[in-house]
Amino acid sequence: MIHPIVRLYDSAEKAQEAVRQLQARRFGPRNFDLVSPPSGGAATDEAALAETIAETHVVRGRERRYARLVLDGHWMVIARAPFGTGLMVTILLDDCGPVETGLEEPEDRARAWDDAAPISSALQIGTIIRNPTPLSSFWALPVLAGRGRRACELIGVPELASSNWSLSAKLGIPLISHNPAPLSSLLKLPLTR
Repeated sequence: MIHPIVRLYDSAEKAQEAVRQLQARRFGPRNFDLVSPPSGGAATDEAALAETIAETHVVRGRERRYARLVLDGHWMVIARAPFGTGLMVTILLDDCGPVETGLEEPEDRARAWDDAAPISSALQIGTIIRNPTPLSSFWALPVLAGRGRRACELIGVPELASSNWSLSAKLGIPLISHNPAPLSSLLKLPLTR
């Protein structure tokens, strides 16, 4: 979960319908909160309400804006979607008729999922195909080869991809072999079936 999914509604009916939809999909009380406007003209301190809203882990800095909207009569549903359910929860909450908050949604990383690169998607790091230097980009580090010399040249070791050097040649195993178990043969290990 990156950030909870927050929606505000202009009526109790719409907010309660959103909660019913969450419950119908087996979301328990730990997965959502419903914040209602003060009832019966009860005065509520904006700072106290903002602190309560902040405890639901909304995007930092938005709790006061949400508190003002709740004090103006809006109902707030905050859903904490388990991994893989964020898009479904977003659609569900949007189908219940939320009002505009004037706040931009945080970047939705869930939609950036790539089934062809699940580890890169889970770690939110671009794949090598799309980004030739994913770790350097992710950590904002300079690329070692950026100045025209490769790291291998700098430390004096041969490159793995060099046409003059191969792991097979170093181990004494030909690149193409008719032996179905070259490593076992080289190490004189018995094969088990």
